[in-house]
Amino acid sequence: MCDVFSEKSIPDETKTYLKLAKGFDEIIHGAHIRYNVLLQAKFGTEAKLNQFSELWDNWWKKLLADDTLIDQFNDDLLMELSTTLKPFTRTFVRHWVKGIRQAKPVDYFDCLVTDQEKTNKGGKARLRTGATEKVNDWIGIDGLSYRFPVTKNIINDIKQGLRY
Repeated sequence: MCDVFSEKSIPDETKTYLKLAKGFDEIIHGAHIRYNVLLQAKFGTEAKLNQFSELWDNWWKKLLADDTLIDQFNDDLLMELSTTLKPFTRTFVRHWVKGIRQAKPVDYFDCLVTDQEKTNKGGKARLRTGATEKVNDWIGIDGLSYRFPVTKNIINDIKQGLRY
């Protein structure tokens, strides 16, 4: 959807924001993958661990193959626009992007994800010491599509309103 809108005659500022959102979605998706790898390693099955580890490997290879994505990603603009972001989440995102740019080892990303979850969720963190549960599938956001159904309804309402 982002690519389609970017090709349309829309203001350059809007194109910039679309590109930023798409880039952030692609970049931060790795954090969600690592989170699920860590959960599967701790609470899941070997089959799911292998599945999510493969997802990570594919994500990492794709990201490294597309050097323009991370090189052109404007994390300063992201931070400027993210006025309600908690300070520890800002730090997490900055370190995540920096780790990708420096091609840090996977342990670096695992520590970031673990620390972010513990800081964000405290005693409810799944990766904390002593936590016990069963994890059978993906946990958390899978891309930024979590807002798409609401957006789709608004666009449909606008389209219907324009017909009358």
